[in-house]
Amino acid sequence: MIKVHRPIGLLVCLLCVGVFVCSWSQAAAVPADAIRAAQQRMETDAPAEALDALRELLVDYPESPEIRFSMGCAWLLFGDQHARAGNIPDAQEAYGEARAIYDTLAGHEHAIIAREAVYNRANVLLREADIIEQADDYQQTVSAWRRAVDAYEYGLAKYPDHADMQTNHAHARWRLKQLLQNPPPEEEQEQQEEEQQETPDTPPPTLVSRFDDVSTWLPGAQAFGEDNIAVLQLPDREEAPEP
Repeated sequence: MIKVHRPIGLLVCLLCVGVFVCSWSQAAAVPADAIRAAQQRMETDAPAEALDALRELLVDYPESPEIRFSMGCAWLLFGDQHARAGNIPDAQEAYGEARAIYDTLAGHEHAIIAREAVYNRANVLLREADIIEQADDYQQTVSAWRRAVDAYEYGLAKYPDHADMQTNHAHARWRLKQLLQNPPPEEEQEQQEEEQQETPDTPPPTLVSRFDDVSTWLPGAQAFGEDNIAVLQLPDREEAPEP
């Protein structure tokens, strides 16, 4: 049984929505008030309502990265809501939607949006690893936590001073290390069996020499010492005994 450890939930995406609105509202036609209203729905644990509102906004502002980023946050929170209720397939679907949005925004020209998209994509992978762990599949759980660690390391390579990313990266690495150091008994046994299969059995020696006492276990063969040299005399093919 794999013990579930809940990940650290650093939902800075909600804070960043306000940053986006403030930084872009003067330079572009951003529906600031509407985005703030959707954010308030997320903060009151109503991500589904926030998604509906953001979808309507996207019809009028199809190119708005702020709206799409906010939708990613709503999907992430929607996934958390499903996970808390035990609706794992719905949680996975919601996380997948969030991850897809962050993928498209990771290279955006707006520096803050690009940075937080990279961070939140890693957060989604961390959430996915957490719910995969609940299925008690050791190999899939290890792979999922590796993906989360890799995503944070990718983000930190681009944004090494991102403190929240550093914190979640440390958590993901800690959990992966725990899993690798404490595999279930059946996994440890399977690993040992695989190693034994990969290493062929070493055949017994056909010639044994202990000082001047020389012998062999090969049927029909003779072994003797000659001038401090062990000599093995094989039988003729026709004289070799039947196995």
